[in-house]
Amino acid sequence: MANRYMAFGYEIIDGAVCIVEKEAEVVRNIYLLYIQGLSLQNISDRLNLLPIAYSDDGRPWNKNIVKRILENPKYTGDKGYPPIISEENAKLARECKEKKQVQLDEDDKSRLDAYRTKIKCGICGGKMLRMHANSGKNRRMYWKCSNKECKSNRMNFSEKTLNVLLADFMNELADDLDVIDIKTEKDYEKSADVVRANNEIALSIENPCCEIENVIEKIMNLASVKFEQCKAGDNTAITQKIKESLAIYPKKVMADGKTIEKIVRKIKILPNKEICIELINGKEFERREREIG
Repeated sequence: MANRYMAFGYEIIDGAVCIVEKEAEVVRNIYLLYIQGLSLQNISDRLNLLPIAYSDDGRPWNKNIVKRILENPKYTGDKGYPPIISEENAKLARECKEKKQVQLDEDDKSRLDAYRTKIKCGICGGKMLRMHANSGKNRRMYWKCSNKECKSNRMNFSEKTLNVLLADFMNELADDLDVIDIKTEKDYEKSADVVRANNEIALSIENPCCEIENVIEKIMNLASVKFEQCKAGDNTAITQKIKESLAIYPKKVMADGKTIEKIVRKIKILPNKEICIELINGKEFERREREIG
């Protein structure tokens, strides 16, 4: 049969609904795996390794089939069907679903909160607005510059693209923490302020009429300039904070909003479907849209 007219795990024998034990064992395992925390996709991937097809046409298992099995009340004895799943396990599966849904909602919220505070127009620096086109299954979210005078106001940046770019970016950082480091230039002689202060000290020393207090003041000024430059260029502590946030960051298909809040200073939306991510240590990375399936 191409389609199942009986729920998986059952068959009709002499007009009565009976359990197909080989299939029923699969149903029980689906519930147990789901209760243990596996995703619908992970469960369907495992089922495709078994020599048990969902229907006679040999179609592969997928997460939608698994979802229907988990939501089918017949497996607990509804409508006269002999029960395959205990009420306890059915309840645990429902609780797992609710917990996962709450977690998904929380993840979406934290990510959108991060987007709203971090995303800026790469042209004018203005605020980006989250908007949508169409509705229902065709609903599509995008971001647009709020400044009507900005040329990027006429361009829309797909949120789907943004999600993919940021997820890939965060995964790349976690894979190679060294790319977060900033090579600082501590050659004070190349600084105009330091050169100027050095010259003033040299001229003061060469001037026989210069008072020693004036020379000391200029030396202290030079030390102050060098200290400020050192402080401005030293992002070691901030960089270390970023690395600590990513040290045990698991690869994800969607970027974690809380981690974005911690390590990203700004996300600039640029023309040609590019984004520029600036970390809190000042280092910037550019990412371009790729084809998304």
